[in-house]
Amino acid sequence: MFMIDLGAQSHYSVLGIAPDAEAKEIRESQTRIIGDLKRQWHAARSPEEKRTIEERLKSINSVGDELSSPKDRLAYDSRNAHLTFFVVRKAVAPILEDRELRLRWVHKAVRDFLIQKGERVEPLADLERTDFSADFSPNQMLDAILLSERRG
Repeated sequence: MFMIDLGAQSHYSVLGIAPDAEAKEIRESQTRIIGDLKRQWHAARSPEEKRTIEERLKSINSVGDELSSPKDRLAYDSRNAHLTFFVVRKAVAPILEDRELRLRWVHKAVRDFLIQKGERVEPLADLERTDFSADFSPNQMLDAILLSERRG
């Protein structure tokens, strides 16, 4: 999913999730961010840098806990109704959420571009073919169709 940052700071933007995220998604995001911050804390050199990371950890824990509780989340959403102007919605077609479909879409886009530029592009599979005139391999179903067309 693509997210658009409109400058409004909210618990949702802190966790990088959509306002309609389920509890599981909230916990996963919270866990991922905390893991990243803990790695940063171990790599930090100065006490000031460690304190900054510790404050961020407390903030992430607080935000995650508040959004994980249905009662607290409802209260948060009520107090921050103005953030509905900045709701993050899924901005991509479902085709882009699936890796295989994304690759097929990219392949088709590149293929169409090359064909438009006059390049000859071989199909990846027979399913992409439109011209079978040079294919003489036997196929009972296709041969039966050709035979019926010739008779008809």
